[in-house]
Amino acid sequence: MTNPDMDRLIDIKELSQTISLAEQTIYNRFNTGGDLPPAIKLGRSLRWRESDVAAWIASKQPTIAPKPLYAAPPKRRRGRPSKPAQVRHKDSELL
Repeated sequence: MTNPDMDRLIDIKELSQTISLAEQTIYNRFNTGGDLPPAIKLGRSLRWRESDVAAWIASKQPTIAPKPLYAAPPKRRRGRPSKPAQVRHKDSELL
């Protein structure tokens, strides 16, 4: 008889297929503290709870913000001023 409170544990191969990442990428992220669901270390192997993986995937769903009807024009890059700005500056120095 199985305990209904216990989650099924998945191994790295199943996690790799579920989240579409290579196994080596998962190992690399685990070792560097990268973005992964919480893992359980059993001896030398890693396991993940299915519910933790599902919650992690749900947290990665992007929220789509509505596009604004009017977008402000892009700001000018820093650097040399435009020709009209140069003329205005030169005229202000002559006063």
